[in-house]
Amino acid sequence: MKGESPCPDVYDQLQQDLAYAEAYAEKNVSDFAGSMDEYETLVEDRAYRIRYGVNAPRGEDSAEIDAATDEQGVQHGMEELRQKLRAECKPDIIFESISMHEDIHTNQQEKFPEYNDNKPRTRGLMEVSAYVADAQMLVDWLRDNCPVTNLSSAESRLQRIEKIAGRYTPD
Repeated sequence: MKGESPCPDVYDQLQQDLAYAEAYAEKNVSDFAGSMDEYETLVEDRAYRIRYGVNAPRGEDSAEIDAATDEQGVQHGMEELRQKLRAECKPDIIFESISMHEDIHTNQQEKFPEYNDNKPRTRGLMEVSAYVADAQMLVDWLRDNCPVTNLSSAESRLQRIEKIAGRYTPD
């Protein structure tokens, strides 16, 4: 019996997180949206295009994992996520990065009154901050555990997103 490397799974999660961070960071996406539902749909479509280079098929969600933090800062779906990832033999770092992402949202809800202002730009700011942190966690893990993985493109994308995120201020 031969074990499989966890590196491809972690790298794939990193690519997904970077695509979402880039989609949430695009000001024109948030400015175009007329509602939060429309914004989330536009972000989904943009993240899919960033990740796969083509438009998303109708009804296709590019996120492979469902976990969320609600308006009160309460996290949902975390235990189901943990079980799903274990059943798929995914490395623990994937759950840990997603858990940290959701912890950031819980902290944002407590710290920032505008967390629930229902404005796409604010939501984008909050999401970019969380995605940058969890993507950095995945990059660090890959650097430590997968020395042959080329991270130069991912690190460049992450640095670019950090700069974009720094320009946003809630309306």
